[in-house]
Amino acid sequence: MNFNEIYREPDSSLTYALKRIVCEINKNNTILIKTRIYYEYNLFIINSYRQPRSKRYSISQLGEYFREHIIQTDKIEYLIIRYIDGMYLLAQLDNEEQGFVP
Repeated sequence: MNFNEIYREPDSSLTYALKRIVCEINKNNTILIKTRIYYEYNLFIINSYRQPRSKRYSISQLGEYFREHIIQTDKIEYLIIRYIDGMYLLAQLDNEEQGFVP
């Protein structure tokens, strides 16, 4: 299976959550541990993992969205790494890490 050819149309709940997260990041310029935005991004990752692959953001879609909407570009790499790491961690907890593609 060529994973690059999977059509992705993120679930509307993920799209709504992502818009709120980006708005909050741009407003407060922070994503510190134990802040509300940190918690909301964790929930976004968890809810993304629960969706079928076709209903969650691909890493390239997420990167593109962040590049278009986040004012402080130094936060983008951090958010992408947290997303990838979180998705793989959840897959590992479910014993699904072999062949898992976020």
